[in-house]
Amino acid sequence: MESIKDAGGIPSRTTTLTFSHKFKRALFKNTLPQSLTALTLSDGFVGQLRAGTLPSSLITLTFGRNYNQRIGPGVLGNSLLRLEFGWKFNQEFQPGVLPASLTELILCSCFAQLIGGGRLPSGLLSLTFGPQGSFTDKPVTKDTLPKSLTRLILGNQPNILTDPSVLPKSITELGTRHVYKTTDLTLLKTLTIESGEEKPLRLEKIPETVTALSLSFRNHEIPMSPTFLPQTLTSLYLQEGWVTKTLKDLPNSVIKLSISGYRQITFDGLPESLESMMISVHGMYNFTKPIPLTLTSLKVNTSFDLQRTLNKLPPKLENLSIPKWPKSLASSVCHLTVQCRTVGTNLPPIPLDNQLSSLTVVTDTCGNVFDRYRSLSRMVPNVSVYHLEHSVYRGVPGRTSIGKIDDGRIVIITQLPGDANVVSFSSFSNYNNNTESLYKV
Repeated sequence: MESIKDAGGIPSRTTTLTFSHKFKRALFKNTLPQSLTALTLSDGFVGQLRAGTLPSSLITLTFGRNYNQRIGPGVLGNSLLRLEFGWKFNQEFQPGVLPASLTELILCSCFAQLIGGGRLPSGLLSLTFGPQGSFTDKPVTKDTLPKSLTRLILGNQPNILTDPSVLPKSITELGTRHVYKTTDLTLLKTLTIESGEEKPLRLEKIPETVTALSLSFRNHEIPMSPTFLPQTLTSLYLQEGWVTKTLKDLPNSVIKLSISGYRQITFDGLPESLESMMISVHGMYNFTKPIPLTLTSLKVNTSFDLQRTLNKLPPKLENLSIPKWPKSLASSVCHLTVQCRTVGTNLPPIPLDNQLSSLTVVTDTCGNVFDRYRSLSRMVPNVSVYHLEHSVYRGVPGRTSIGKIDDGRIVIITQLPGDANVVSFSSFSNYNNNTESLYKV
């Protein structure tokens, strides 16, 4: 394996370094600058790391999806705060391998090892398992997880933790697939329950301490009673299978509401303090009562009866995301996102009295961005920045932002996959022959 020494020196003052998926060289002692605080080793790196290879200044370390090497004592240093492993990592940690400074650990789907017995630092705050990841401690006791833990995401394993009494009392955020009948987590603020079970799960009342709740039951309906949700709730996400539902009795404390799935859903009243709402359903949706005047952000991913919804928009709405070009638009909207297969000259213009300052158009393909700009600037002339999000641009997915510059030029910024940016400067009058690009990798 070729050494990084053969690739040329890395500037000694570098603090953040990311290797692309093509990087497959070995790393050796003293080849990485001691100023480094954040390092990302992408999918191509699979080499063994030895003590002294990583700089002692490192705070954040991220491995790619293919890394699956045993980590030995002294490799990670004593300053590391955040450590993330990729998809394939499945190696046991010996006690003392993870530094005492570590506060966040992310383990992905292939991980299935012991974590108890002093393997996790006593000061760990956040522990995340991937969709299929788990730990193999049997039985799980009150000493398996650090008592300092405040965030625990257990992935999709249904029986990874069946006794909630072993959870540290310090936990404020919990993500799990298993539904507990009782819990002593008096500090719990954020709760995520995701279930793909075929049989309906019987839920008790959500703890009064919870302010952010996410329920995702793909194969059955969530059985909610009027007292099921706490009156302290401020953020609510609901996803159910192919069902028809009437949603009512939501706490007035909810300010952010997201709805996904459903064959048909009826909103029989919304919280009086609602500020942000997202609707992504397979079929019909309907409002039986007026939309709250407090709503400032709305995202709708279905075009069923869209214009009737737009006609009901409250006067304070500032951010709007819809699946097709609107026939009319509330004058209060400042930021608009529209999904259009093409951007042509046959779309109706938006009135000049609108306060729109930012327009994002999501298209299947970007095509000629200057032709898109001409069409958009005609339809919405008062917008200062136009964004084109698209599935393919020069062979890769990306996003193009177009804005007017004082000297008459247009700036096109295309965000490419990974961490690379391409910034192109072109003359609007003669863009075919006058283009220069700056690559940042």
